[in-house]
Amino acid sequence: MANASQDGPDPSYARARAFLVVRRGGRWTDLLRLSPDRTAIIGRSSANQIVIRSHQASRQHAEIRWEDGGWWVRDLGSRNGTSVDGDRINVAKPLSEGCCIEVAGCAMTFMTSVSSALATSGPLVTEATSQQTDDQLTMDGQITLNELGKDAITHRAANSRFLNSALSSSSNDHRDQDAWQSLFGLAYRLASAESIDEASQATLEIVTAAIRGSGGGVFLPPSQRAASATRTASDVSLLPPPASLVSFLSNDNRSYRPPAASIVHSVLASGNAVIARNIADDNELQDADSRGDYSVTTAIVAPVALKGGKDRAHEAIGYLHLYSTNPTIDFSATELDLAIAAAGVLAAAVDNLRTRGQLAQSLRQSRRQIERLRERLEDSIQIIGDSAAIRQVKSVISRVARTNTTVLIRGESGVGKELVAAAVHHASPRRDAPMICLNCAALSPTLLESELFGHEKGAFTGATEQKKGKFESANGGTLMLDEIGEMSIDLQAKLLRVLEGHPFERLGGQLPIRVDVRLIAATNRDLPLEVQQGKFRADLYYRLNVVEIIVPPLRERREDILLIADHYLRYFSEKTARPVDGFTIDATQALQMHSWPGNIRELKNVIERAVVLGCNATIDIDDLNMTLPQSMQPTQSTQPTPTPDPQKQNTLSVVATATPMKLNSLNEIEQQHLIAVLREVNGNKSKAAIVLGIERSTLDRKLKRFEITPNAYRGD
Repeated sequence: MANASQDGPDPSYARARAFLVVRRGGRWTDLLRLSPDRTAIIGRSSANQIVIRSHQASRQHAEIRWEDGGWWVRDLGSRNGTSVDGDRINVAKPLSEGCCIEVAGCAMTFMTSVSSALATSGPLVTEATSQQTDDQLTMDGQITLNELGKDAITHRAANSRFLNSALSSSSNDHRDQDAWQSLFGLAYRLASAESIDEASQATLEIVTAAIRGSGGGVFLPPSQRAASATRTASDVSLLPPPASLVSFLSNDNRSYRPPAASIVHSVLASGNAVIARNIADDNELQDADSRGDYSVTTAIVAPVALKGGKDRAHEAIGYLHLYSTNPTIDFSATELDLAIAAAGVLAAAVDNLRTRGQLAQSLRQSRRQIERLRERLEDSIQIIGDSAAIRQVKSVISRVARTNTTVLIRGESGVGKELVAAAVHHASPRRDAPMICLNCAALSPTLLESELFGHEKGAFTGATEQKKGKFESANGGTLMLDEIGEMSIDLQAKLLRVLEGHPFERLGGQLPIRVDVRLIAATNRDLPLEVQQGKFRADLYYRLNVVEIIVPPLRERREDILLIADHYLRYFSEKTARPVDGFTIDATQALQMHSWPGNIRELKNVIERAVVLGCNATIDIDDLNMTLPQSMQPTQSTQPTPTPDPQKQNTLSVVATATPMKLNSLNEIEQQHLIAVLREVNGNKSKAAIVLGIERSTLDRKLKRFEITPNAYRGD
């Protein structure tokens, strides 16, 4: 640092304005204003202006005084000496901006500007570095300003003793007890605050009531505030962005006066609170009000900082500002501790409110997503059709859904029995609970029992862990058992006991389990005939057949074919992002003429294949790629196909519904269609099942029922 010139220190009085930055543990805590009218004594004696509590310090170790137009430091014959910028001095040493004075292991920096002194602040400390700082303080000794004397214009602190629960029960000072009561009341108020504005206002009300003659304000960035917070101050242009005034209270009739930008920058950069005292005539520590006056006499700025983790520094998101314009009121370290604690409690409330807001927003998004999924689900379980048979099915669904009655759904393979079961569930009070479906024909009796009732670890080979069954998984909801006619007689008996309200045990278990499950059973078999043949228990059949819903095959409700085809056309057009306008007249006639042995499943597959493989804007008969019996092939004619009259077509549909084709005629058509498809795929049953849109097992049953042998479709 540059020393005084050879001509001696500048005699101008401006040089008399000087400050001493007192450091503790490597960071400054106090700013002492040096007075040219009084010598600042440094040493171990409690009567000194600057007290160093260390055995290395002499009682009167050194002094700093204004002399001959400049500031000088002089060692007072101490045992361990005084150093300036690392050099031990034996005679008086002139001081210049930034000189570092070391006394008994304690460091002080000489400054001529408050702004420069405040700018010498380090970053926010983490918990680890904060602990290191405390240890360093113990090694270096402690510097104290004599009761924060009048010349101690600023003091900095990182923590509040009021947040130490051990001290709260041991202090007998009535001021401490009042402060703790205020903090308790503040915590209670903030626990019920619904917005950050409300929390900020509550903090100001309680703290200003506890600190006599004080007013203040809370500054937070807009991102931390509630959407309803719109109040801002007109005179906050010097504040560091993005903080803006949330709430304020004035201690007089004047408007609110924000803190000086230099103090705010220091607080936010360091994370330490600052108290500024005896600043009535200091334009560096406050801004002039609207009348040009410097009316604030003392002020506190405490950071509102979110707590960091082990390896993460605290995040100062704003600050609490307290001030007084009464010259008889001088804030002390007690008020500073209270402000730090209040700012910490407010920070916790802001963090909680922010988290609560994020959770509320996430919940709203989840609810909107659930609603969208529910709408999609409702679309996916929509029963398409307006025929008399389907209207009857819908009527039964609407009536039975409100109850817990067991439902038996019967119909051919592919007619949409699972869709009917889903419609019953989602129209019932159990719609928010799970619906579990299980195909009884897909598993062996042992595995089916395990799937239904679960098993314990080690119950059988391969049971490596406990598993809940479908009954437990569907608790509170609905369990659909498809192809229930395929269930073994022994398992039927156990199912009957559960349906009658008895508890069950997992395989290999002994703990009785009770569940609340609505059962919906489905089958394509003739269960009464199965009962007569002894293949299905009569008591279980009567227990299942409380309400029976018979889903008609597609060939018996031909007026619904085009409605269903149009529904799947729009669905797959949107799913594959391929615009399709509709069906040609030939395709429409082919759809209506087809017997649909695979029912809706077959129709769905035909439409999907046509949309995926088609190249034109409309679906033509060639796109459908359906194999029709020879008797159902369109006749070749040179005459153009007349456009059907929609009114007449509807009339014919109604007549066809009222007078359905005879059963033997339909069976003959289905038999011819099966033979034609098998011929088309060279007798490959798996491919034929795919073309027909049915299961391979269903195709085998149909071949057996119609007594179709390989000779019929191989041409032998």
